[in-house]
Amino acid sequence: MKSDYARLADFFQFKKRMDWIGVPVSCGIIVLVTFTLFVRGGVEGNPLAGLAVFALWVGMSFVAIHAENKKRFISPLRHLDQVLDDLKNS
Repeated sequence: MKSDYARLADFFQFKKRMDWIGVPVSCGIIVLVTFTLFVRGGVEGNPLAGLAVFALWVGMSFVAIHAENKKRFISPLRHLDQVLDDLKNS
């Protein structure tokens, strides 16, 4: 059970690092493509709007990722930690 906890905790740490890199990059690509296809002048002609959409997209993404991480990683890790503590104390 300790190995399950360690494996899940290690993967969660890796995922958090990748989220900090991958989310802004993918949001930037989404904004660039969207503005190139649908906004006259693209990001170059509308830098403040591009920045606002990028910030909004990144913010919404991180809120969604945090909720998903809580459901899929934080709660299970807490539960496993409680089980390990109960086994250790009994």
